[in-house]
Amino acid sequence: MSFVWLAANTFLAKVANGGERMSAMTRRMLSGFLFSLVAICCASAVVADGPKVARLSKTSSSKNSSSKIASNFGNLPLSFEPNRGQSDSRVKFISRAHNETLFLTQTGATMQGLTPAPSGRTGSVVAGIKKAFRVAAPRVESSAVRMEFVGASDAAKIEGIDRNAGVTNYFVGSNPKNWHAGIPNYSKVRYTGLYRGIDLVLYGDASHFEYDLIVAPGANPRAVRIRFDVANKLDIDKSGDLAIALGHDQVVLRKPVVYQEHAGKRTRIEGRYALLDRSTVAFEVGRYDRDSPLVIDPSLVWATILRGNFLDVPSRVAADSNSNPYVAGFTCSSDFPSTITAGPRAGCDAFVTKLDATSGSVVYSSIFGGSNFDQATSIALDQTGAAYVSGNTSSGDFPDAGGELLGPTDAFVAKLNPDGTLAWARLFGGASSDIGGLGSGWTHGNAIAIAQGCASNC
Repeated sequence: MSFVWLAANTFLAKVANGGERMSAMTRRMLSGFLFSLVAICCASAVVADGPKVARLSKTSSSKNSSSKIASNFGNLPLSFEPNRGQSDSRVKFISRAHNETLFLTQTGATMQGLTPAPSGRTGSVVAGIKKAFRVAAPRVESSAVRMEFVGASDAAKIEGIDRNAGVTNYFVGSNPKNWHAGIPNYSKVRYTGLYRGIDLVLYGDASHFEYDLIVAPGANPRAVRIRFDVANKLDIDKSGDLAIALGHDQVVLRKPVVYQEHAGKRTRIEGRYALLDRSTVAFEVGRYDRDSPLVIDPSLVWATILRGNFLDVPSRVAADSNSNPYVAGFTCSSDFPSTITAGPRAGCDAFVTKLDATSGSVVYSSIFGGSNFDQATSIALDQTGAAYVSGNTSSGDFPDAGGELLGPTDAFVAKLNPDGTLAWARLFGGASSDIGGLGSGWTHGNAIAIAQGCASNC
């Protein structure tokens, strides 16, 4: 058994390094065959006596521990990342809260949400996805609402404030020029000088986005006008909330909380929305001290958005030698919408998020995949903090994979460096759909076994 593993491991290392003169497709087919041979010899068990490139930690097996990590992951505080090329050039900052994505532009914001596809229809995300996937691909469509601050300054200074410790990495597509690593995260974004004497601060928590309009002494809050680029009407309900009909969903801006602070004491001021036309609103504010700053504080939520962390799905969790949790799964976070209409969601990517054991904050989030559906299904860690991830992909442009798919879905194995950057990725499979797994994982006609080590170029 050790001989079989040693031969397979040595050959696969040469294959991964490109040392054999053969096509990428041939290398991957031989790799799949050798993986099958190892798995059969192991009788679906972990090979404990094989050569170890690095000792890997096991995926967390405690149901309570895994549930707690997944729950904490679903309640992480909101963060904003500057656009370093991972989105449309019009976007200045991006923030994601479960199933919604907020794109901040120079004079406005676009919020895109993912909602259930109507009965009898499926979003394109599920096209071609077979039952072989361990997690069913979601049936979703995207909807968006664009808020434009009418008359706002094109020269407003936009900056992240309250820097978080974590970073975000993107390895999407086969072209490394389109990858982006080490993107900083912030708790808030501030627009200084959005209007004359009026600043804008955006923040939020895991359930909703929020923003404050900070009106300096002497400035006029009536200068703020917000136009919503949607086809359906605006409506102010009996509670004072602003409801925006959007396809099969509804976006709600809660009645604004307006207040002033004097010597640490907050004084509430009467405030409400005022409809100017079918797509534009302003703020009506009661009597207040015009010699002191005024804060107008609405919050924005989706009324019928998918509940829970439905589209950031944690499939596996693990912990390193310092008890830092790692979460692996898939995310269907949105791309900046070119049009404000409802439509199918194109694809989802695999992700790995490392959390700090002490603070619970994000150390890094790495998103990787291609133009179709990708998911991570297993994760293991070595003593250096590198993560080894396996899963499935139906993307022909999967990063660093070096070739087209051999079937509807292929298995992948990827290594992330301790800082979350992509070290390498490899595809394995045949003409049928394949599932990757660390330890042992079975496919339609193929088996993949990685025996407490790495069967590729580690």
